Amino acid sequence: MPLGILYILSDFLFVFIFYVFGYRKKVVEMNLKNSFPEKKEIEVKNISKKYYQHFCDLIIESIRLFSMSEKEAIRRCKCRNPEVLQKLFEENKSLVLGCGHFNNWELTGVSFAAQVPHQILCIYTPLSNKFWDARLRASREQYGARLIPKKEIRQTVEKNKNIPSVIVFGTDQNPSPKSNKLFWTDFMNQDTAVNFGMEKYATDYDLPAYMMKIHKMKRGYYEFEFEKITNNSSQAQYGSITLSHTRILEKQIREHPPYWLWTHKRWKRTRELIEEPIYHFTTQEYFSKFKDKSFYFPEAYKADGFIHCCFKNQFEHVKKNYFKGMENVLVLELQPSELYAEVKLENLGNEQDFPHIYGFVNVNAISKVTTV
Repeated sequence: MPLGILYILSDFLFVFIFYVFGYRKKVVEMNLKNSFPEKKEIEVKNISKKYYQHFCDLIIESIRLFSMSEKEAIRRCKCRNPEVLQKLFEENKSLVLGCGHFNNWELTGVSFAAQVPHQILCIYTPLSNKFWDARLRASREQYGARLIPKKEIRQTVEKNKNIPSVIVFGTDQNPSPKSNKLFWTDFMNQDTAVNFGMEKYATDYDLPAYMMKIHKMKRGYYEFEFEKITNNSSQAQYGSITLSHTRILEKQIREHPPYWLWTHKRWKRTRELIEEPIYHFTTQEYFSKFKDKSFYFPEAYKADGFIHCCFKNQFEHVKKNYFKGMENVLVLELQPSELYAEVKLENLGNEQDFPHIYGFVNVNAISKVTTV
């Protein structure tokens, strides 16, 4: 059926989801209130209602996508600036591309592959239900994109490093509950855990980093464009790529609140609140290697998977057991609230809880460096 007729079904669906079942209305209103504390109750309810109307359209459009022709997909979702990727393709360059759950990301993902010259590699988490996983892949891959399970992405990137590719990351996906390597920042007025994968791949492979912005023109019609973050990822300040793609998405959400995916529980994860400074011991010689860097990590980081720290009252224990008799020992005073990485209090059999940093130290979190 044409979408014009299917939107009648969307209108009926809206009545049932919003008025009858109230699907996740509490979650939506809580997310909106926390994200827009300056808005009045009536404004929040108005955004919520418009969101559910858009959400029902998304459901119908996504189902229709299974049988949508390539010609119709492109007509309904056009690229505003294809010359950006065309230029990179002619230079034989791959890139990383961020995209949020904004407007119709499913239709965009499908039509996108038909409008750019690059190979499209989309990172995704396979569904536990094999039938629906197969249907999802069939829909998303029908015009050339490839869905790569996140466990296989590095291997796939290595195999395709000589083929101009776009590696697509969902920048607002909830981090895995098992993941310790997170990036913390303020997003929509809330302390938020963000996946660091996009920046890591950009810097590891020195790939240009871009963000995809999706615009809703009218019901059933969208346009997307590419916004550059950096073409020199290896020279970018630590955290700058992640902060940039987060701010680009946030700006779009604030301009058009109903079009983001408010029904998902984006802020389930909270970080441990450590108000007092924490301290890390290192040597002057080793620390000098990071003189011109925007981040720091110790030699043992790769082996341990985290950075050892301590509190002020644990100074003597650390100095006595690990740095006794050593010269030119430095202590870095760190402010936990300024760290991008996760800080966890853990006991490794020392009868005490010590703070551990699961990621690099961004240098602006270092408040003082002293010699002991």
